[in-house]
Amino acid sequence: MTPRRLRHIVIVLLAALMTSATLRPLMVGPVATTPSGQWLAWNIFLFIIPLGLGALLLAGARWALMGAVMYGTIGLALDFSTIVQELTRGGDGAVAWVMSLVTGLVNFGVILTAGQGFLRSYRE
Repeated sequence: MTPRRLRHIVIVLLAALMTSATLRPLMVGPVATTPSGQWLAWNIFLFIIPLGLGALLLAGARWALMGAVMYGTIGLALDFSTIVQELTRGGDGAVAWVMSLVTGLVNFGVILTAGQGFLRSYRE
């Protein structure tokens, strides 16, 4: 695959992560009230960073691929911690567990695809 095609795949995966972040409150339930600073930081992580990375990828910035790898790594770590929390809590968190599993797989796809695109972009 060409680096350009890999960049487009990363953009689609980032859009899928933003979509899942939008659908999560509808499927799992509303998040407990948090201070506005935490809410703002969380929304920046879920929406603004992927939008910025997508725009930079469309502009052809190679380093944005490594930014996507870092973003996917942080997201995968958060998904792992959510899965462990749901499994050890022992409550009825099957929807949250499955949702975190799916987004974890998408984050893993972001890591693999963006990493491959980053490495291939220096060969052309």
